[in-house]
Amino acid sequence: NPQSLIINLSKVQSEKEISMLPLVYPGDTIYIPQSLYGKWVDFVEFIRGSSRASDDIENIRDNWTSRDIR
Repeated sequence: NPQSLIINLSKVQSEKEISMLPLVYPGDTIYIPQSLYGKWVDFVEFIRGSSRASDDIENIRDNWTSRDIR
C-alpha cells in the first residue's frame, strides 16, 4: 500500500517494552498511515539508523538487531 509505511520488527533482540511505544512487541509489523508519517519521523529515523536521530532514540535503537522499512 503506497499510502503507508510497513515496518517489520520481526528481529528484535530486546524483549523489554519501549516506553514510548507500549503496544509494540517483538515480532510485530507496524502499518503507519501516510497522514501520520510526520509524527513518526523520529521512530522511522531510528529504525533506518539515521545519524539525525536524537540521543534518546539512539539508546532505544541499540536494542534492535534488524531494521527493515519496505
